[in-house]
Amino acid sequence: MNRVANVYRGGVVESSHLGHIAVVDASGYLLYEYGDAWSAARAVTARI
Repeated sequence: MNRVANVYRGGVVESSHLGHIAVVDASGYLLYEYGDAWSAARAVTARI
């Protein structure tokens, strides 16, 4: 997995979040991916 976000507290990394990102248009066409967006073993959470 890839690091997609860090949370800082007082200038120090408190936690890191790992994942994969896929950006698609309204028809489902892949516009951008970071990591392995095509892996069928991954859970998908849609954000609108």
